[in-house]
Amino acid sequence: MKKLVRRWWRRTIVSAFTLSFLVFGVAAAPQGGHREHQATDSIRPVQNNAGDARLLLGFADRSGIYLANVRVFIKDHNGNQVTQLVTEGPWLDLGMTPGVYHVVAVFEGAPQELRNVRLAERATTTMVLYWDLKMPSTEMMARAQAAKAV
Repeated sequence: MKKLVRRWWRRTIVSAFTLSFLVFGVAAAPQGGHREHQATDSIRPVQNNAGDARLLLGFADRSGIYLANVRVFIKDHNGNQVTQLVTEGPWLDLGMTPGVYHVVAVFEGAPQELRNVRLAERATTTMVLYWDLKMPSTEMMARAQAAKAV
Protein backbone atom coordinates (compact mmCIF):
# COMPACT_ATOMS: atom_id res chain seq x y z
CA MET A 1 0.00 0.00 0.00
CA LYS A 2 2.82 2.37 0.93
CA LYS A 3 4.51 1.70 -2.43
CA LEU A 4 1.25 2.38 -4.27
CA VAL A 5 0.79 5.72 -2.49
CA ARG A 6 4.42 6.69 -3.22
CA ARG A 7 4.02 5.76 -6.89
CA TRP A 8 0.76 7.74 -7.13
CA TRP A 9 2.38 10.75 -5.42
CA ARG A 10 5.40 10.61 -7.75
CA ARG A 11 3.15 10.47 -10.83
CA THR A 12 1.12 13.39 -9.51
CA ILE A 13 4.26 15.50 -9.02
CA VAL A 14 5.61 14.63 -12.48
CA SER A 15 2.24 15.52 -14.00
CA ALA A 16 2.20 18.84 -12.15
CA PHE A 17 5.76 19.65 -13.30
CA THR A 18 4.90 18.77 -16.88
CA LEU A 19 1.67 20.74 -16.81
CA SER A 20 3.37 23.82 -15.35
CA PHE A 21 6.03 23.57 -18.05
CA LEU A 22 3.47 23.32 -20.85
CA VAL A 23 1.09 25.96 -19.52
CA PHE A 24 3.47 28.54 -18.10
CA GLY A 25 6.59 27.83 -20.17
CA VAL A 26 8.71 27.26 -17.07
CA ALA A 27 12.18 26.22 -18.21
CA ALA A 28 15.64 25.84 -16.74
CA ALA A 29 16.73 29.20 -18.13
CA PRO A 30 16.04 31.48 -21.04
CA GLN A 31 18.11 31.27 -24.25
CA GLY A 32 19.93 27.98 -24.02
CA GLY A 33 18.95 26.81 -20.57
CA HIS A 34 22.34 26.42 -18.93
CA ARG A 35 25.86 27.62 -18.19
CA GLU A 36 29.19 25.80 -18.45
CA HIS A 37 27.84 23.83 -21.37
CA GLN A 38 30.43 21.70 -23.12
CA ALA A 39 28.52 20.21 -26.04
CA THR A 40 29.34 17.30 -28.29
CA ASP A 41 27.49 16.00 -31.35
CA SER A 42 24.89 14.28 -29.15
CA ILE A 43 23.42 17.45 -27.70
CA ARG A 44 21.67 20.34 -29.43
CA PRO A 45 19.64 23.39 -28.41
CA VAL A 46 15.99 22.85 -27.54
CA GLN A 47 14.89 23.76 -31.09
CA ASN A 48 15.78 20.27 -32.27
CA ASN A 49 15.34 18.57 -35.63
CA ALA A 50 12.35 16.35 -36.42
CA GLY A 51 14.22 13.10 -35.60
CA ASP A 52 15.84 14.30 -32.38
CA ALA A 53 14.91 13.27 -28.87
CA ARG A 54 14.15 15.68 -26.07
CA LEU A 55 15.18 15.21 -22.43
CA LEU A 56 13.29 17.29 -19.87
CA LEU A 57 14.69 17.04 -16.33
CA GLY A 58 13.13 18.60 -13.24
CA PHE A 59 14.81 19.12 -9.86
CA ALA A 60 13.01 19.37 -6.50
CA ASP A 61 13.20 18.65 -2.81
CA ARG A 62 10.73 16.06 -1.52
CA SER A 63 9.01 18.87 0.39
CA GLY A 64 7.95 20.37 -2.96
CA ILE A 65 10.53 23.15 -3.22
CA TYR A 66 12.01 23.46 -6.71
CA LEU A 67 15.82 23.47 -6.95
CA ALA A 68 18.20 25.49 -9.11
CA ASN A 69 21.99 25.47 -9.47
CA VAL A 70 22.06 21.69 -9.91
CA ARG A 71 25.23 20.36 -11.55
CA VAL A 72 24.29 17.83 -14.25
CA PHE A 73 26.59 15.30 -15.94
CA ILE A 74 25.32 13.24 -18.89
CA LYS A 75 27.21 10.30 -20.38
CA ASP A 76 26.30 8.11 -23.34
CA HIS A 77 25.98 4.31 -23.15
CA ASN A 78 29.74 3.95 -23.79
CA GLY A 79 30.60 6.14 -20.80
CA ASN A 80 31.67 9.15 -22.90
CA GLN A 81 30.83 12.54 -21.37
CA VAL A 82 28.12 14.19 -23.49
CA THR A 83 27.65 17.33 -21.42
CA GLN A 84 28.29 18.91 -18.05
CA LEU A 85 26.36 21.98 -16.97
CA VAL A 86 24.76 23.86 -14.09
CA THR A 87 21.04 24.60 -14.26
CA GLU A 88 19.72 28.08 -13.63
CA GLY A 89 16.25 26.89 -12.70
CA PRO A 90 14.22 23.84 -11.77
CA TRP A 91 13.94 22.56 -15.37
CA LEU A 92 16.54 21.49 -17.90
CA ASP A 93 15.31 20.99 -21.47
CA LEU A 94 17.79 19.42 -23.91
CA GLY A 95 17.52 18.32 -27.52
CA MET A 96 19.68 15.20 -27.89
CA THR A 97 20.45 12.36 -30.24
CA PRO A 98 18.19 9.34 -29.55
CA GLY A 99 19.96 6.70 -27.46
CA VAL A 100 20.66 5.49 -23.94
CA TYR A 101 22.20 7.88 -21.40
CA HIS A 102 23.38 7.96 -17.79
CA VAL A 103 22.47 11.15 -15.91
CA VAL A 104 24.03 12.27 -12.62
CA ALA A 105 22.71 15.41 -10.93
CA VAL A 106 24.42 16.89 -7.87
CA PHE A 107 22.81 19.45 -5.56
CA GLU A 108 24.92 20.70 -2.64
CA GLY A 109 27.12 17.60 -2.77
CA ALA A 110 24.22 15.11 -2.80
CA PRO A 111 24.11 13.10 -6.07
CA GLN A 112 21.06 11.57 -7.75
CA GLU A 113 21.46 9.12 -10.63
CA LEU A 114 19.33 8.03 -13.54
CA ARG A 115 20.71 4.99 -15.33
CA ASN A 116 19.70 3.71 -18.75
CA VAL A 117 17.62 6.73 -19.70
CA ARG A 118 16.23 5.83 -23.13
CA LEU A 119 15.56 8.73 -25.45
CA ALA A 120 13.38 7.83 -28.41
CA GLU A 121 13.32 9.57 -31.75
CA ARG A 122 10.80 12.45 -31.97
CA ALA A 123 9.77 11.97 -28.32
CA THR A 124 10.16 13.86 -25.05
CA THR A 125 11.34 11.98 -21.99
CA THR A 126 10.43 13.78 -18.75
CA MET A 127 12.02 12.82 -15.43
CA VAL A 128 12.15 14.54 -12.05
CA LEU A 129 14.97 14.02 -9.58
CA TYR A 130 14.18 14.47 -5.88
CA TRP A 131 16.45 15.20 -2.93
CA ASP A 132 15.57 14.72 0.72
CA LEU A 133 17.40 17.77 2.07
CA LYS A 134 15.62 18.01 5.44
CA MET A 135 16.14 21.74 5.75
CA PRO A 136 13.54 24.44 6.34
CA SER A 137 12.14 25.95 3.16
CA THR A 138 13.17 29.43 4.34
CA GLU A 139 16.82 28.35 4.49
CA MET A 140 16.54 26.70 1.08
CA MET A 141 15.03 29.86 -0.43
CA ALA A 142 17.76 32.02 1.17
CA ARG A 143 20.43 29.76 -0.41
CA ALA A 144 18.73 30.02 -3.81
CA GLN A 145 18.64 33.83 -3.56
CA ALA A 146 22.33 33.90 -2.57
CA ALA A 147 23.22 31.69 -5.54
CA LYS A 148 21.32 34.02 -7.92
CA ALA A 149 23.25 37.02 -6.59
CA VAL A 150 26.60 35.42 -7.49
